[in-house]
Amino acid sequence: MPFESPVFTMKEAAEYLKSNESTMYSLAKSKGFPAFKVGGRWKIHKDKLDKWILDQIKNRNY
Repeated sequence: MPFESPVFTMKEAAEYLKSNESTMYSLAKSKGFPAFKVGGRWKIHKDKLDKWILDQIKNRNY
């Protein structure tokens, strides 16, 4: 069974959200988005991204 990293690159996060990389970079620079830099490259922990998604849904009263 292959190892699946719990940390996404921006490209992987964009695919996960059905978005594009430029949107991910814009979000990464905004306050409250759970991205962080490692060696100058943005990364996103999947669990924190999932929580952020749920928070967005709750804040919009869906």
